[in-house]
Amino acid sequence: MTVPVEKATLLTNPTGIFAKEPTLWWHLQQLMEGARDRVYLQTPYAVPSAAMYDGLARVAEKGIPFEMQLNSVAVGDNLVASSDYLTNRSRLLDTGVTVWEWFGDYSSHGKAALIDDLAVVGSYNFDMRSTYLDTEMMLVFYGDAFYDLLEANLMEMEAQCLQVSEEGYLPRAGVEPKTYGPPKSILYPVTQWLSQPFRFLI
Repeated sequence: MTVPVEKATLLTNPTGIFAKEPTLWWHLQQLMEGARDRVYLQTPYAVPSAAMYDGLARVAEKGIPFEMQLNSVAVGDNLVASSDYLTNRSRLLDTGVTVWEWFGDYSSHGKAALIDDLAVVGSYNFDMRSTYLDTEMMLVFYGDAFYDLLEANLMEMEAQCLQVSEEGYLPRAGVEPKTYGPPKSILYPVTQWLSQPFRFLI
């Protein structure tokens, strides 16, 4: 499918093989903090740094709808990133963002955002590796046609998500949380413990 756009802006981290300034994250943070109506994020996994947690909290303090959609640990296929989320889920919720966990039939690898009337897609995972190590990029699209297409896709996926609270999942008709057995049930406790000193590599 092809749709027209009015304009597209490329956001990227510096190129190079060593640690980087978080240029892409900075631009995304500025867009989110400047939002007036809505911020909706989609990421496979969330492994934020302290600065990123603070940035999320500043967006939440604006009082506008602020949501994040990511894989549940039952369907996520990145064992280490999922185990970090298990460890730090409460910290993510404490920022004030509404978290939706995906319980579809596959592990989602979508990286996108809706920020007011802007549609953003690209390669950036909401984690420290994408922020400080890898050369990632996101395209910011201006125009209703692409925005509507992306929004419809995200809402279709959200229909298979459950909202997370500190007490667990909020009930929703037609969606049941999936459970997981071996090997995840065996490996998650191990990787939760081992991965914390190396979160910046996840």
